[in-house]
Amino acid sequence: MSDDDIEKAVKEAAEFEAQDKKRKEAIDTRNDADAFVFQTEKALEEVGDKIDANDKAEVEADLNALKEAINRAPVDQMTDAQVEDIKSGKEKLMNSAQKLFAKVYEQAQAAKIPPKIRVYSFVMLVCFMLIYIVVILMQILTSMGGLFG
Repeated sequence: MSDDDIEKAVKEAAEFEAQDKKRKEAIDTRNDADAFVFQTEKALEEVGDKIDANDKAEVEADLNALKEAINRAPVDQMTDAQVEDIKSGKEKLMNSAQKLFAKVYEQAQAAKIPPKIRVYSFVMLVCFMLIYIVVILMQILTSMGGLFG
């Protein structure tokens, strides 16, 4: 191989590496959002009859919007706009779910609901808070060029 061929191959490899990294981040974003949808649905099922219908409706609307954003984004051909749609939908759902589960926890404390439900509500609240923190940290790391970038 000539020096020009080697240089061309190196440039192509770098270009494909960047594309692969971007695709991996998009897939990770989609998978994280999909897992969050599952967790939120499960949590709503657990406490569904103990929450205000209006509060639940807001979370369900955000949940459905995120599901739609995920379904509109084909795994193998996600655009930057679709990835951003999923990120913003997940953040919106996290905010509404966090508010809802904070209310559930407060109601459980006030009503002296059985400890199992009280603990579950608290655990869900903590999980939502931790997920929110992780998402913020991931956004910061991504904007800084990644952890190893």
